Amino acid sequence: MLRRARDRAVDLGFAAGWGMVRSAPHRVSRRSFTAFADVATVRNGPGAQQLRKNLRRVVGPDAAEQELDQVVADSLRSYARYWLETFRLPKMDKRAVAKSLDDNTEGAHNIDEALERGKGAVLALPHMGNWD
Repeated sequence: MLRRARDRAVDLGFAAGWGMVRSAPHRVSRRSFTAFADVATVRNGPGAQQLRKNLRRVVGPDAAEQELDQVVADSLRSYARYWLETFRLPKMDKRAVAKSLDDNTEGAHNIDEALERGKGAVLALPHMGNWD
């Protein structure tokens, strides 16, 4: 019973937060999420520490600590943006999102040409953002 009440409280908290983020002006939400990311960077809790370990493998053992600090901060800001966009998705201008994807796509003609030849196309894609 207690767990069910706690789960319900968490659900209501997320719903309230989701509603506030969607109804606030975008720049206010963006600044808030960026500030939360910056606090997480400075706080350097267990999640940020694990991120730092993972990113150390990416930047290499010889990278300066200052460079790693920046990569961690940028990663946490990117993650915050991911959540901001997730919360604001129902309110986003779908045409503007589609246009931004079209404007930033290179080589799409290769897919169209493969499909026109009737052979289909196989695409290997990384995770590129919230839109995928």
